[in-house]
Amino acid sequence: MPPQNGTPLDYCLNNSITARLPTTFQPLLLVHLWDRGATDHSVKISNIHFQELFGHSDDYFLSVTLELSLAARKIAENHDLVRDAMMWLENHPTAHIVILLSSHSAFGDGGISLGLHPKSGKPISTPLPQILDLYFSDLLSQDRPHQSRPILAAVTCGPAFTRTKRVEELSALKE
Repeated sequence: MPPQNGTPLDYCLNNSITARLPTTFQPLLLVHLWDRGATDHSVKISNIHFQELFGHSDDYFLSVTLELSLAARKIAENHDLVRDAMMWLENHPTAHIVILLSSHSAFGDGGISLGLHPKSGKPISTPLPQILDLYFSDLLSQDRPHQSRPILAAVTCGPAFTRTKRVEELSALKE
């Protein structure tokens, strides 16, 4: 029989799949690598999801957003954020690392957009492995005692993952 108006329902608002997960969590470092010209939906949605799952404490979850840019000020800010993330990892050596890339890509060669050149104002792009090395060389070093390999998820328009050369570069990242 359906409930009558004003009758309480046996319904829990927090009845999502995440409410039934075990209460022990593997720490997670979520790094957003974002091009200001691209959408920030993946940044917002992933933060909302993982903050709901882990709570707002940095005991198990840290989210860092780096802006793809060649501007000296942004490079310095990104360096400071990566340094802070590395210090967090020192306290959480078994943390999983997830890198979410949200960027445009160059139509001609599929390179990932780094934004605009600070002086000429022209778009600049570079292959994904160079970006990972530029932003994460210390964070992703092979001698880190992580329990699992880092995960890379990319949201990009254009041919970033369809050009033969870019596919070969992505395949080389797995090794």
